[in-house]
Amino acid sequence: MKQFNNTISINHLMTSKDTIYSLILLLSSLTSQKIKILVLLSHIHPTRVSIKQLNQLMGYHKNSRKLNRGVIQELEDENLIIVERTNPKHLSIQLASYNPIMQSLVELVIEEGEKYAIQLHQLLEQYGSDI
Repeated sequence: MKQFNNTISINHLMTSKDTIYSLILLLSSLTSQKIKILVLLSHIHPTRVSIKQLNQLMGYHKNSRKLNRGVIQELEDENLIIVERTNPKHLSIQLASYNPIMQSLVELVIEEGEKYAIQLHQLLEQYGSDI
C-alpha cells in the first residue's frame, strides 16, 4: 500500500477516490473488448497505434476484423480515446488523457503496470509502424 505525503489535501484525496470510483463504474458498463482496448492504450500512453497494431496487441491477426470501426467510434464518441484519421483507411488511436477518468487510469498504470507496459512497447517495436 502506498503512503500518502502529509501535504496532500483531503480535497485532492476525495477527488482522487471519486475519480477511481468513476473509473470502476465506467469499466463495469463497458464490453470486455472495450475494456481491453482502454487497458492496452493506457499501458502504452501516450503512444499512438493503428488499428492493425491494436489488433495485434489484443492477440488478433493484424488484418482481423474483430476490432471494427464501430467499437472505435463508440469509444471516441464517449471521449475515452482520440482518433486521428491520417487518411480514410488509416486511423491513429490513443487514450484520451484529457478525460479525468482516463487520466486516473494512466496514473494507476504508471504506478502499478510498468512491467506490462514494457512488454507492450516491445511488441509494438516488433510489429513495426504502419501509421
